[in-house]
Amino acid sequence: MDSSRLLDILADEVRRLRVLAGGDLDVPVPTCPAWSVRDLVEHVARGFRTVVGKESEPADLTPVATLDHAYGALVAAFAERPDRFWIRRMAQEAAIHRFDAELALGAPLTPFPEDFAVDAIGEMLDVFLRRETHTWPQDYAADLTEWGAHWLRVADWRVDVHPLGVDVAPVDAENADATVRGAPGAVLLWLYNRGGDVSVSGDLQRIAQVKRLLTTAMNAT
Repeated sequence: MDSSRLLDILADEVRRLRVLAGGDLDVPVPTCPAWSVRDLVEHVARGFRTVVGKESEPADLTPVATLDHAYGALVAAFAERPDRFWIRRMAQEAAIHRFDAELALGAPLTPFPEDFAVDAIGEMLDVFLRRETHTWPQDYAADLTEWGAHWLRVADWRVDVHPLGVDVAPVDAENADATVRGAPGAVLLWLYNRGGDVSVSGDLQRIAQVKRLLTTAMNAT
């Protein structure tokens, strides 16, 4: 997926989140324990500022204004230096937390665009999980065991676990020890621990092991 498409999706997700931020900001977010919608919106804005390299906003801004200010700075930074890694990551961040806000506020759940969800699954597995576990294997040692020839299929990706990290590659083979299948949006939600209407089969312990690795990676970033 190219950067222009990701920027369009990022803009759409921020617009939706901005509308949601006009609701009850004190409502708890079930998918983000101990967070309110206010915390969630401020978290997204803080993520935008981190990418830009700006840690603070003008004082006394409302959550909507804080989001607007941070997003404006992010767009300006991407116009000057279109870093696809961060465009992709921030589009996912905004999309997942928009889903969280909709769920918290009882708003209709907006489906992810299918091409975006397919791309995001690859980002979560190939860029996020693989890179994190190979870069800092010591942080994942409890779940980086040796699978040998055993493997897990998640959507159209093969996942292999080894002591030095998780290996990931596109696959169309059907002889996996365990599988996770579903519509791209559902698989993406499953990867993010947001449920997701997926079908799991085979060795459930291997599936649980990969979910623990993902959770550790998400908590570390």
